[in-house]
Formats: sequence, C-alpha cells, structure tokens
Amino acid sequence: MKTFDHDKMEAGFYLAGEDTFGNRTFDLRMRKPNSDDLIAPPALHSTEHMLAEAFRTSEAADKVVYVGPMGCRTGFYVLLNKIDFDDALQLTVRCVQNALAMPGVPFSSRKECGACAEHDYAGARRELTKYFALLKNL
Repeated sequence: MKTFDHDKMEAGFYLAGEDTFGNRTFDLRMRKPNSDDLIAPPALHSTEHMLAEAFRTSEAADKVVYVGPMGCRTGFYVLLNKIDFDDALQLTVRCVQNALAMPGVPFSSRKECGACAEHDYAGARRELTKYFALLKNL
C-alpha cells in the first residue's frame, strides 16, 4: 500500500496499492482526513451497503473483490482485480450514480444486517451526491 500524507490529502480518488495477483486497492476518499468533517456512522453504514451493491451488480462484478469503509470515516476502499486507474475511476462514477438511484438501502433488514437499526438513507444520499460531484470534476 502507498503511504499518503493524511495532513495534505484531499477528498478524491486514489490508487492505494497493488498486490502480486493484480488486485488494486482504490481509495474513495470522500472527506479530507484529520478534519472534524467525518461521515456519521449511520450514513457511512448505509453508503457501504449501497456502494457494495452497486459494485457487485455492475458490469465489472467479476473484478470486484471487496468494498468496505475506512475506520477513520473519511471514505471507502474498493479492491478490484486487474483494472487500470482510468477504468476504475469510470466504474466508480457509474457505481456511485447507480447507488444514488437506489430507492432505499439494500440488505438493511434485520435478517440481512447485523446493525439494522443504524442506517441513514438520506445521509448516505447526501454523501454519495457530494462525492459524485467531486468525481465528475476529476
């Protein structure tokens, strides 16, 4: 994994690392690190469900290894197999757009989610809308 200076890093889309199997970790940085502007846990949780579903049902589903939140609550990691930066960025734009089109949070019922009471669909939509605008300007 690459080391980033989190005091200088801005919200954006970054290649964080690559392993010997061709898996690349992309940093979907939605917030500036080390600021007081963190994603609220319920919105982060819902955004995770929405992004994971968008990536898993995308045209590149066979390349998706993992989608998960950063513990620092500033974004997400997406691990993709054998995909270059530009293709990963365009895939991410489409997945964020598809997540925004979801009528609710997928897999958020008590049977499907271990923290079903901690979701914020409206908050997730705000986060995804803001990130979509940022991605479109990269």
